[in-house]
Amino acid sequence: MVQDENLYQKVIADYRITNSVKKTAQNVGTSLVKAQRILITEGLWSSHTSEQVGELFRKGMTTSEISKQLVISEKTVQAYLPYTRTETGYGESRSYNSKKSEDYRRRMYIAADSQVSNKFDEIVRQSKQHDEPAGTIRVMTEHELLQVQKKLDEERIKKKESEEMSEQKYSVLKLRLSLNLEETDVKDRVVLNRYGKVKQGIIREVLVPADITLHALHYVIQRAFGWQNSHLHQYLLPEEVFQKMTGGKNRPDEYGRTLYDGKLTDWIDLCGVYFRFPCDDFEDIYWDDDYKQGVSIKTWFRKKYTAPYSYSGKWEHYAFANATAKSLITENPVIRVTPSFDEWMKMKKNGIDVSKQKDKMIPVTDATIEQVGLGFESRMDELLERLKVTEVLAAKDEKVPDDIRAAVQFVAKRLAKVNEEIEVTPITKSLKYNYDYGDGWEVDIVMEEKYYTKNRLDTAFEGNVDGFVVVSNEEGLIEEARAYDMSDHLQDELLSKIIQTVEIKGKPICIFADGLPVMDDVGGVHGYIDFLMTSRLGNQEERDEIRDWASGMGWTGRMYKPENIL
Repeated sequence: MVQDENLYQKVIADYRITNSVKKTAQNVGTSLVKAQRILITEGLWSSHTSEQVGELFRKGMTTSEISKQLVISEKTVQAYLPYTRTETGYGESRSYNSKKSEDYRRRMYIAADSQVSNKFDEIVRQSKQHDEPAGTIRVMTEHELLQVQKKLDEERIKKKESEEMSEQKYSVLKLRLSLNLEETDVKDRVVLNRYGKVKQGIIREVLVPADITLHALHYVIQRAFGWQNSHLHQYLLPEEVFQKMTGGKNRPDEYGRTLYDGKLTDWIDLCGVYFRFPCDDFEDIYWDDDYKQGVSIKTWFRKKYTAPYSYSGKWEHYAFANATAKSLITENPVIRVTPSFDEWMKMKKNGIDVSKQKDKMIPVTDATIEQVGLGFESRMDELLERLKVTEVLAAKDEKVPDDIRAAVQFVAKRLAKVNEEIEVTPITKSLKYNYDYGDGWEVDIVMEEKYYTKNRLDTAFEGNVDGFVVVSNEEGLIEEARAYDMSDHLQDELLSKIIQTVEIKGKPICIFADGLPVMDDVGGVHGYIDFLMTSRLGNQEERDEIRDWASGMGWTGRMYKPENIL
C-alpha cells in the first residue's frame, strides 16, 4: 500500500513538471496506462474517450457494458477508468466467443471511421505538404467546366466493343504484388523472417479478370496486404517511362530525383488518355468510398473488386480532363517561374541573394512539366484509374513499343479525332502503387502471365477432349473448360479450375502469399518491423497493449491460406 501510494504521488509530481504522460511513465518506471489512470483520477489529464468512459462508469455501467456501447475493448475501457490503489485485477471474465464478437465490432467501427471519404481533413493536410505554386495558374471557370460536362453527357463516351476486343482471347491475368523492402537491412530481414513469416518478401500473387481496372485493383491490393482504405493512394509509372512519354531527358538532380523536364504541351496531349488532371476535387476522385459501419469490411472490399467494373468520376474521362488541360494554354499564355532547387543552390553557392531575384516570365508553351507542376497540389504523373490494367501494363513476355513517345502520341491523336475513349497502348512492364504518403508504402506490380480457356465446343475438332475441368458458378450453371497460358501450354487441372472460377465469377483469387499482412498507421515498413519486435519481445504489458491496438486495425498475426485472403 505504501509503495502504491508513493507511485501515485510520484506520477502526479512528475507530470506537473513534464506535462507528458509518456515521459512521466518513463521517469517513474511505470506503464503508460497506469500513469494515465492516475492522472485521470486527479483530473490532470483527459481525452474525449476518457470523458465518455468516465460518464458511463459514473452511471453504474460495467466495463463490459461500456466497451460494447463505445465499441472499444475492455482493456481500453480499463485504461480510462479512475485508478484504485488496491486494485489487483481486471474486469469481468468473458467467454471466447464474446471477446471475438467484441473485437469484430470494434474493427468495423475503426474501419468505418478511417475511410478516406471520412478523412478530408487528412487530404487537406496532405495537400499542404506540396511545394508552393510557381505562380497563379488559371484553368477553366466553373461555368466552362459545366459546359464541357454537358457536352460530355450528350456524347457517346462508352467504349465500343470493337472487333479487336471481341477477338481478345485472354480472360485472366496473373499479377505479382511485391511490397517494396529496399530500405531494409539484414537485421530488418531477420525480424521479418522470424516474426513476420517472410521468406523472400511480403508478396501476393493474384489471378484477376482481364478487364479489371486500376481502380478495382486498388481494393485488391488493400485487402491483400491488410490495409483498410484509410489513406490516399496513387498509381505511377516508372520515372523513365513517364519521361519517354513526355519527351524528358531522364536527367537526375544531385539527390538522384528525376527532373520532369518534358514539355507541358506533350503532357497535355496525354491528359485524359493516360494521366489524371491534377485537380483537388476529392469528392469526385473518391466517388465510391461508401463504406458504412456495420458492414463486413471484407464483404465491402469484395464488391469493389468483383466484375463488372465501372468508373463514375467525371475528371477521369477524356473529354472533361483533356479540355481542362488545354485551357492551361489558352488561359495562361505566359506564366511565372520560380528558380528550381538546383538553380537556387547554384545562386546560393555563387553568393547571389536569392530573395532579391525576380521570378522570370516565360511562354507557357515553353514550360516544362516540372515548372507547371509546382502550381498544383496533386502530381501530374498519376495514372487514370478508369483504365484497365491491360491498357497500361504489359506482361513480362510481351513487348512494349520501342518508341513509346511516338506510340502514345499516335493514340492521343486518334482519340482526339474520334472523340471517344478507345483502348490505349500498354507502355510498361511494371507499375508502382503508393499508399499512405506519410507511412510511404509502395507496391511493385508486375504481370507474370495471361490465361485463356477453351470449352468442349472450341476443341471438338482438335482430336483431344481430355483435361477438361468442371466448375459450378454462383447460379449453379456448369462450365467445362481447359486453361492455357500465353505460350499455349495447357495448365494443370487445379490451376485450370481456379482460372475458370475467376473467369466465371469475375472475382480475383490469391494463389500465393509470402509474409503476414501489414496494417494501417503502423509507420510504414520500419514501423511494422518495430511493431513485430515489440509484440514478440516487449514486456507483457507492452505486448498486450500493442497487440490490442493491432487487433483493432484488423491484424490477427495469423497467416491465412492464399485462397482465403480475397
